[in-house]
Amino acid sequence: MDEISFRISNHLERLQVQTSLVIQQGQQWISMFLTNCQRYIRELYRDQHVQHIKDIIYNLITYIQKCLEQLRFQYYSIHINSVQFYRQLVTIFNNEVTRREIIFCLAGITIGTLIGYSIGRNWIYYSHHMHHIKAVICHHYIGIEGVSMIDDAEMPMIKKNNDLLIQVKAASVNVVDTKICSGYSKAYRRLLNSGRHKEIPVILGRDCSGIVIDIGQSVINFDIGDEVFLAVPSWAPGTMAEYIVVPETLVIKRPKRCTYEIAASIPYSGCMAWDALVNKSVIKEGNAKGQRVLIYGGNTPVGCILIQLVKLWGGYVVTVSRQNAVPVMRALGADEISLFNI
Repeated sequence: MDEISFRISNHLERLQVQTSLVIQQGQQWISMFLTNCQRYIRELYRDQHVQHIKDIIYNLITYIQKCLEQLRFQYYSIHINSVQFYRQLVTIFNNEVTRREIIFCLAGITIGTLIGYSIGRNWIYYSHHMHHIKAVICHHYIGIEGVSMIDDAEMPMIKKNNDLLIQVKAASVNVVDTKICSGYSKAYRRLLNSGRHKEIPVILGRDCSGIVIDIGQSVINFDIGDEVFLAVPSWAPGTMAEYIVVPETLVIKRPKRCTYEIAASIPYSGCMAWDALVNKSVIKEGNAKGQRVLIYGGNTPVGCILIQLVKLWGGYVVTVSRQNAVPVMRALGADEISLFNI
């Protein structure tokens, strides 16, 4: 066993020395290449003669070809040495090896694999944190004048075991977003997000659809690659960003017949419509048939869903809407439409 370890360590040291030499030479070549590129570019900008420009380009191409040839030679040299090393390694193991030695070898490979996997997982989180994303934010509570789009928002990270990291494909605008720009829920936001998120700026958007790209350790209902849609409360970070992290309890899988855009328009308004109709009123699925239901503001997102629910349950819908929304109200099934002007 000592002889095997000695030979393996000897070959590994040789391979390590060769690799370090190639890396050093590669760094030198890259540094020289960048220096020459800068020099050629400076000459290109200073000289206006066409022939001289052609000479500079030709010299640059020639230099690149030489660098590639040198790198290719070093690659094949390392490749040949590696093949020879593995052949010698096979020759060594053709000799008698005890069961105990094999177990120790497999244990070392397993432990190394687990350590590498752990490092890789941590590096994924670190790399996510280092990147920035685009987002639509409210930077001051002064109404819609405080809305802007930025490209340096912090990349969200999974911090809890039941969190999902979702790549947003579509997000919708709700009336509550305009209220948030004027300070709506800022007290809840200050209290509930203390120590986790800044109160300002606020990412807007309350619902979205997208694809799950990472999951927490205790997530059981979703896998990476699932297409989902969701809604978040008014005090939570919004959905108008390239990525969002939310608990799995706020997420459901997207129906195949719904596009990302359609799915993104349903969750927040749908939850409000369901809560108003089922939890707050006396209209239920079992007793709505034949009842006259007045829906004020039928042209709003919540109103559109309310009309469809009442009609689905057999009710008679009377709605108040704008003139330009009358065709939509009729298409949704409204029985009577009254107009109002603002």
